[in-house]
Amino acid sequence: MKKKIFLIKIFLIFSIFTFSQNKTPELDSLEHMKISEMSLEKVNELTKYISIIGGKTTKRELANQMINAAVELFINEDCLMGVSSLRKPDSIIYYPVRKYFNRLKMLKYNKVIIKSAEIKYESNLIRMPDNSYGGAVAFFQTFIAYNGDEIAYKDKTIKVSEIKVKSEQQIINGENVPYWDIFLGDIRVKETK
Repeated sequence: MKKKIFLIKIFLIFSIFTFSQNKTPELDSLEHMKISEMSLEKVNELTKYISIIGGKTTKRELANQMINAAVELFINEDCLMGVSSLRKPDSIIYYPVRKYFNRLKMLKYNKVIIKSAEIKYESNLIRMPDNSYGGAVAFFQTFIAYNGDEIAYKDKTIKVSEIKVKSEQQIINGENVPYWDIFLGDIRVKETK
């Protein structure tokens, strides 16, 4: 009996030690605000890549580099990107992100301008089983496509992106410095006008 109790105590101590080593810090209001800003930066980075990829003056090699960089913003390549059109208002098509970017590269427009703004939390961040945080952010995205100097197509879409927030560590001057890293997940279309 004493041996069983001893083994249980050892197991509990080991479990507590292991959990404390892998524990993701709790988020305070300042970190929530910082993560919101970082989410907007990720969305803006994505829109920058989309504009470059969709531009017909972009060389193929650069477009492929931008596709690779854009895919890195996501949790993985299986994440889906929703596409809508005012021309087919009841149709939303979802593509894996790499396929979406490759299709974007093939659009027949001379120039594509995409702007994102007004990011806000669609859902609160919650701790996930892998000690990351998950949530969703909503943002407005304006898509303008040109043929020559004329606007060929324009819409404004409300999109909702899943996000994953991970606590990472970086060694700076020999010290472990914690930081938050954000990845985009599936991006759904909520409304197109």
